[in-house]
Amino acid sequence: MSGTDSQQPVVDKKRKSKETVANPPNKRMKHPHPSLPDFIKHPTFWADDGSVLVQIEDVRMRLHRSRLKTNSTWFAELFDGKISGGIYDPDIMEQDDDGLPLYRLDMMDVKLNDFEVLLTAMDNALDFFLEKPTFSCIAALIRVSSTLQFPRFFSYAESILDSQFSRMLSPPFSVKEAVEAIDLGRRYSHPQLVKRAFYELARVPGQFRLLVTPNEDQLPKGSSPLLERLDVGDFAILLDLQRELSRTWLELTDLPPIGCTQPGGVCASSSPSKTWEIVHGTGIMKEHQLDPMSGICKLAEIDWKGNGYCDGCRNERIRFLTEQRTKLWVEKMETWLNLQVPL
Repeated sequence: MSGTDSQQPVVDKKRKSKETVANPPNKRMKHPHPSLPDFIKHPTFWADDGSVLVQIEDVRMRLHRSRLKTNSTWFAELFDGKISGGIYDPDIMEQDDDGLPLYRLDMMDVKLNDFEVLLTAMDNALDFFLEKPTFSCIAALIRVSSTLQFPRFFSYAESILDSQFSRMLSPPFSVKEAVEAIDLGRRYSHPQLVKRAFYELARVPGQFRLLVTPNEDQLPKGSSPLLERLDVGDFAILLDLQRELSRTWLELTDLPPIGCTQPGGVCASSSPSKTWEIVHGTGIMKEHQLDPMSGICKLAEIDWKGNGYCDGCRNERIRFLTEQRTKLWVEKMETWLNLQVPL
């Protein structure tokens, strides 16, 4: 084989390499200026006709200036030159191939995931609203729309926070979401969310042990350490809350007799032993030791009439339980937490 023939495959291989490796999508791009860091083009938020570059960490997005300015007071002032402090970097702008201005949001303490949630809501507002976003999405939207002053999105996120996550126990919070909710509720003055989050942690004691594990190597094998942990003060609040919930549940399940007035003799409601048998025979007492809110609902669902109650005493029992549930959530929970939680 001649020297020329032996070199031919190498030449073809180099040519093929040059033809197939031209800027693959979602790969780290080498900036032409040697002193500037590499960056990654965002796989979704990169509009070829975009007029402004926004970068968080090492991820760069190409967006439409007009949409940001229309929706955000902060971006409007930034683009009009009313905000300074290093957000706009003319050196990097000059090095950009298209001559576009670049804005870095890291110094605004904006997280990439939060900004992605905001852009998703902007691009697909109807779908985002109709699909009932998760708590994590709403929390992200609250944070970023507050920092960058997107008033309409902040108002929407607040309304969802109040209607779906602050006053009800469904959908349930994970431990990680509950810890995040405590911080979010305090930071943006949502005491109802703080109350809901502490209750979620208190009623499932087996989960929050991960929050106070001093060393990650002490975690159970196969578990994932949570980055968000309760501080000592919040853990003390949690223990106090559990004690109050347990004590209140014991008092509630000691249901007082009802003065039955039905003609022809009293019903089973006047018998403390019968009421005790009904409550304790169902297992509700043990199951809801730290969750009286759910326990009261279970008590109300008992077939009181089938257990010897007349219609009037059955209705009175349910009225009493409903009243106690409201009192627990509105009065007692707020008293226990307001004395200790800086809302």
